[in-house]
Order: sequence, then C-alpha cells, then structure tokens
Amino acid sequence: MEDYRKEEAYLRARLRTEKLKKFYSHLGTYVILFFALHSFKVVRRVGAGHDFLDVLSELSIGSFWWYWAIGLLIHAASVFLPNVIFGPKWEAQKMKEYMDKEKNNF
Repeated sequence: MEDYRKEEAYLRARLRTEKLKKFYSHLGTYVILFFALHSFKVVRRVGAGHDFLDVLSELSIGSFWWYWAIGLLIHAASVFLPNVIFGPKWEAQKMKEYMDKEKNNF
C-alpha cells in the first residue's frame, strides 16, 4: 500500500512539473514574440523618420495579442490554481458517483 502511495505521489508531481514546464514555454514564446515583433515595428517606424518616443506612445496591442494573453492567463490558472474548479473534493465525489452507478448496474 505504501508503494502505491509513493507511486501515486510521484506521478502527480511529474504531471505538475510537466504542466509547469509547458506553461513557462508558453509564457516565454509569448514574451519573445511580443517583444520581437513590436521591436521590429518600432525600428521600421523610426527608420521611416518618426520620433522614437512618439512611436513608443503610439504602439497599440492588436486583438491577436489580447486573445493570446487571455489564453495565457487561463493556462496559468490551470497550472497554479488547479484545485479551484476540479479539485480533489470534486474528483472524489465524481469517483463515488460513478462507482455507485456501477454497483447499481450489477
């Protein structure tokens, strides 16, 4: 029984680590692309003769970046707040519900 608990704890830790790694990759991709594309936009506009500070003040974030940011926030919530919606209590209730249904079918 003790080995089973250790194995279960190990699998949960591994899954959590994988989720965290995927989130940080997602965040890194967002940050790198966001700054790279906006830097390109600034360099292009400054090269066309616009003032650097004016270009920085005019930068607007397109809807694509907002949608990606919302997706990133949802991803962060699923990684850092995993027990808010589908936590262990919910999981235990669902398992009990399914086991009771199976018991009634036999």
